[in-house]
Amino acid sequence: MEIHRLIEQINQQNATCFTLTERCEAGYQGGAHVLTDAAGQNAILKLGLGAQAAPIVSRLRELGYPTPAYQYMGSSLDGINNGIDYVVQDFMSGSPLTNLTEAILKELLQAIALQGEQAISTERNWSTYAYNVVFNDESGWANKLRNYSAETAELLSKLEAITMPYINAELPNGDIVHGDVDYDNILIHNGALSGIVDTAAAGCGTRTIDLMTVLQGVYYYDSDIEGIFKGRIYQAIVDAAEPATYMICLAYRIMAMVSWSIQHHSSDSVRFYVRHSWDMVDKFMSDKCK
Repeated sequence: MEIHRLIEQINQQNATCFTLTERCEAGYQGGAHVLTDAAGQNAILKLGLGAQAAPIVSRLRELGYPTPAYQYMGSSLDGINNGIDYVVQDFMSGSPLTNLTEAILKELLQAIALQGEQAISTERNWSTYAYNVVFNDESGWANKLRNYSAETAELLSKLEAITMPYINAELPNGDIVHGDVDYDNILIHNGALSGIVDTAAAGCGTRTIDLMTVLQGVYYYDSDIEGIFKGRIYQAIVDAAEPATYMICLAYRIMAMVSWSIQHHSSDSVRFYVRHSWDMVDKFMSDKCK
């Protein structure tokens, strides 16, 4: 992709004067680039998905959800960039979350609670997708786990066993779902939550998916030695959803993360994610059996 050519087209389409400043360090899904306009103000250029999420982003912002506004949307005009869609959005100060705190967790859970019963479209249904990943191998992740190693195959067998009782379940779809509330997409500035970014794939479904993603972040990336944060997120999940919903979402998120690690990381890293995924499974199964 010729990023400078795309920025030229963005400027032509929108009568702007953006220049490329740098590529954002975090992010795999199409990446993000920092732009600067003629007045020296920064903006973020996201590639790929975007326009479909614009009304969802507007709704989230109306609710007080800390996500950047969209400034411009469009598509490249020639074959060089393959007609790629783009979004230019507000720049938000902050760095990706590395260590959760009491204050940040409170703000994060409050933000995700705002998503409840706020879906404005049935397009990009994350609940349907999660269900089909778990039961119909829509993504191919089950096959990847089954064939990578004995450890990933064993984990997959467990996920299949704990979700099979819910094969006839219908997951809720009335919430807004971000779809990737990973630590990289949670921005922190001066010790507080400053933004939740990368909303380009937002859709409808159950916000349990986003809560489960945050819980994964604590298991995978955070110390939380005493398990306080894990316990609070777990409680938010079981308070917001029925067992069928949170068990399917648990399996979906584990399959997503382990599959991602298989594709991008070393075998040692895969074993790391498998080990902590078992910790998550054990937590949900032990409490469910009480």
